[in-house]
Amino acid sequence: MVGIGFLVSAVVTKLNSVLAHERACIATLRQAETKCVDVDQRTLLRRVIHSCESICAELDNAIRAFGGEPVTTQTGAHPPPGSESSFADILKTVEATQRDIIVRLDTARNEPDLQRYGEPLSAIRQFHVESIRWLADALGAK
Repeated sequence: MVGIGFLVSAVVTKLNSVLAHERACIATLRQAETKCVDVDQRTLLRRVIHSCESICAELDNAIRAFGGEPVTTQTGAHPPPGSESSFADILKTVEATQRDIIVRLDTARNEPDLQRYGEPLSAIRQFHVESIRWLADALGAK
C-alpha cells in the first residue's frame, strides 16, 4: 500500500519541477532582456517575466499547501545560454524551456491529487502556449 506521504511527495516533486523550470525561464528571459535593443520588445519581455514571477509565487504557495518546500534553484533541461549568445539563441532557449514547462504541467495535471487543480494548471499551461506565440510574433523568433 502506498502511503499518503509518498503521494504528497510525488505531487510536490512534480510541482517543484515546474517551479524550477519557471525560474530558469525567468533567468533566460532576463538574459534576453539585456540583449534587446527595441523598447517595445523589452516591454513584452518584462511582461512575460512578470507573469512568470506571479506563476512562481502561485506554485510556491501550492507546494507549501501540500506540505513541501519550494525549490529555489533554476534548473531546466536546456543549459542557460552563455553571455556571448545571440538574442535569437537566447529566445530559442526560452521557447524550449516553455515547451518543457508545458509537458511538465501536462504530467502534473494527470496526477490524481492534482486533478482538482486542473483549472489553475491549465491556465499556466495556456499562458506558456500563448507566450511562445507572442514572443515569436513580436520578437521575430523562428
